[in-house]
Amino acid sequence: MKNKSRIKMTIKTRFNSLLIKWNEFTPVTRGFIVILLIVIIGIIVRWRFIIDEAYNGFKYFSK
Repeated sequence: MKNKSRIKMTIKTRFNSLLIKWNEFTPVTRGFIVILLIVIIGIIVRWRFIIDEAYNGFKYFSK
């Protein structure tokens, strides 16, 4: 039980330090970070399509 509480406090401390750092960023930097996260998530979600299209593109040049 004590270990669970310790883990909870560690997570809470880490989250608070990230929140403090987030608030130190300028609005432009925060915007870039949000856009970057959205782009990364989009690439992960559409990974199969991206690879298939890249493969088809290279296959076109090998004809």
